[in-house]
Amino acid sequence: MALWGSAILASQSSSFTQLSAFSGSPKEARGQFVQDGRLYAEDTAINYLGEAYTGFYRAEYPTTSSALSFFLDDYSGALLESLKLDQELVTLSVAAAGSKYADILALSTRQAYGGIELVVPNDSRDTGEVLAFIKELSSNGNINTIDVIMPAFPIYYVMDPDYIRLLLEPVMRYLAADRWHLP
Repeated sequence: MALWGSAILASQSSSFTQLSAFSGSPKEARGQFVQDGRLYAEDTAINYLGEAYTGFYRAEYPTTSSALSFFLDDYSGALLESLKLDQELVTLSVAAAGSKYADILALSTRQAYGGIELVVPNDSRDTGEVLAFIKELSSNGNINTIDVIMPAFPIYYVMDPDYIRLLLEPVMRYLAADRWHLP
């Protein structure tokens, strides 16, 4: 579990709002997040090649409070948009290969995008300088490894080809910095 950032617990006011806190094992905490939607925020997402980067959303919503306000106010719209995307994926994949394929595609699409963090330079928050980093699960903390990026190319190519460039840009910058010394 990360040792930096801030744990956030937020909700819109209503007659049934009940906020609570939880601490425990990472497995339990992740389970609670999935069940209850708890959020974790960090000011600096990554220090890449000596430069601090923050989450892309901070270019538009520089404070956690402004991001939360937008998220909570836009929940219905975001939910409708995500349900529409889910339905489009189901329709296309069932037509291509049947319902079992649709289930696999729904899961793999979430996995392909779920581990990505879009970032901008912390000092300028310039959205023209976006980079993308994808976490390699079950590793020693590596990010943007080609063995993870390449198999996901088809979904990025279909859904949003810019993600290919955004993920490869940090790799190319790292190679240009002459820091990779293995074959």
